[in-house]
Amino acid sequence: MRIGHVLSSLVVARSTEGGPIQALVIASLDGAITMYDPWTGEPMDWIQTGGPVVSTSASSSEPGQDKIVPTLDGSLFFEDEDGRLMAFPFTVLDVTSSPTPFHFCEKSEGGHGPCSLLTGERTWAIFALDVEQGTVRWVHSEGNTVDIENSTRSRSVQHWERPAQRGEPVLLQRDRFVIRAIDAHSGVEAWNVSLSHFAAVGRTAPGVQAGARQIGDQSAPPLPLLRWGDDTNQVLQAFHPDTGEDLWQR
Repeated sequence: MRIGHVLSSLVVARSTEGGPIQALVIASLDGAITMYDPWTGEPMDWIQTGGPVVSTSASSSEPGQDKIVPTLDGSLFFEDEDGRLMAFPFTVLDVTSSPTPFHFCEKSEGGHGPCSLLTGERTWAIFALDVEQGTVRWVHSEGNTVDIENSTRSRSVQHWERPAQRGEPVLLQRDRFVIRAIDAHSGVEAWNVSLSHFAAVGRTAPGVQAGARQIGDQSAPPLPLLRWGDDTNQVLQAFHPDTGEDLWQR
């Protein structure tokens, strides 16, 4: 099992009465969150969080068709009449944070081309990862919680029943930003783009650190040293922190 295109990673290190708890949590570009044993590289559990991190409805290269190219940092590019990629004067985050729609007209030799209204929206979901059990505990989105461990039914937050006392989960949030281009002449949606960001939530998980390093819970034993490959060699390697021995790679 290859890890593939990695978007971000967290290393969790926590000391408990039953011993140290460690996990490697990886969010990938396809939108999946996977927990791995940092010493063996074996997957513990995973969940698909809602589709690719970056997507566009306008990816056609056919003449006369819109081609919109979003990037991970929120920049936007479009293909002009000569096939060149040109940058929009705004980003995905600019549009989604604006209280009013953006008005944008494409340039042409005669002045300007078609005009669009760009509207933005932001949604989010929180994923609770149980690093002690190596499982996904629950997912919360839009006022609704899905209990992944015990059932597939949904329940309202107003009727939440606290489960038996267990260690606090690691909470990851996925923010999804969507912009839609509405043709100013017809009112029809011309294209849309979505972009997502992952981040650790709050201070519920001592020893959580973005990137492949352990900080916080110094009473937990050291973690393996992790090294990421480049874009052409998308391999994650783990090495013993004391001996440098090659432990695993994916």
